[in-house]
Amino acid sequence: MFKSRSHVSTESKYTKIRAEVIEAANKLVPVQFQPAVTYSLITRKALFEQRSWHGTYGRRVDWDWEKDDYGYNHFLYQEPKRFEMALWWREMKLCALALGQPTWSGSRLRVDFMEAAPGDNPLKGEIFRFIELAAILYARRIDAHEVRLMKPVNSDVVSYYNSQGYQYDRRGNFCYKVLR
Repeated sequence: MFKSRSHVSTESKYTKIRAEVIEAANKLVPVQFQPAVTYSLITRKALFEQRSWHGTYGRRVDWDWEKDDYGYNHFLYQEPKRFEMALWWREMKLCALALGQPTWSGSRLRVDFMEAAPGDNPLKGEIFRFIELAAILYARRIDAHEVRLMKPVNSDVVSYYNSQGYQYDRRGNFCYKVLR
């Protein structure tokens, strides 16, 4: 796939930002979860591990993270400013993935997809706080003033996000939090 010089330059700049955010997030893992919990970028290993999620009982959305037209591969080649993260338990068990991008103006970060590993997840009940931490770090690093959680899957999820300080925008079907 051909990439313009500006695309390559932007990808290079944001690759560095993503690495800085992952490093900062790893330093902010709460003491009770150290050293078991680590953040990484989405890697081939993470994509391979998430395949085991397909068809698992309790999975809320059967989203294909590897789909070419709107999965990680699309973001990898089309969205150089993307936010991405994988969350690991003891560097062996993939616990969650998240993927998003800044809005066109760059003033807001959209988290388009986030998913916790279904079934036996050692971080069950904690996943959102880890994803939110990384998203806020990324948003601040790119000077965005808001985090948006796009297309919540149901009203229970909207209620949960509300309890975490997010407001629901019914028209746009997203929850948002203004960063201070």
